[in-house]
Amino acid sequence: MDLWKIVKDLLHRRGNKDTAWLSRKTKIKDRTIYAWMENNRLPRIDDAYKIAKSLDVSLDYLMTGKELEYTSDDPLLSEICKYIANLSHDERVELMGMLKHVRYLSLMPDKLKKKASSD
Repeated sequence: MDLWKIVKDLLHRRGNKDTAWLSRKTKIKDRTIYAWMENNRLPRIDDAYKIAKSLDVSLDYLMTGKELEYTSDDPLLSEICKYIANLSHDERVELMGMLKHVRYLSLMPDKLKKKASSD
């Protein structure tokens, strides 16, 4: 898959965003992005990074359409990472909030845990 097909797909998945939106997010001129797309040109690495960051993907994903595989000796951790890689940015933010809450509860003394869970 080429970079601009990946970009177009990601823009579509984010609610039919367009090059003007991408331009605002990256501070790269809209006509520059459009010219790169039309001529199938690769941006400089710093611009590619800005594009990847604005689309909430890794540079590897932007260039190949595939995320790097996370490997661990712990199969459960590997499975969790694969699952998280398929979440949208908003879903990851929500999950992070839930994880922080779970971590916070795990650090509470038992008396407070019971009270918090009953509220």
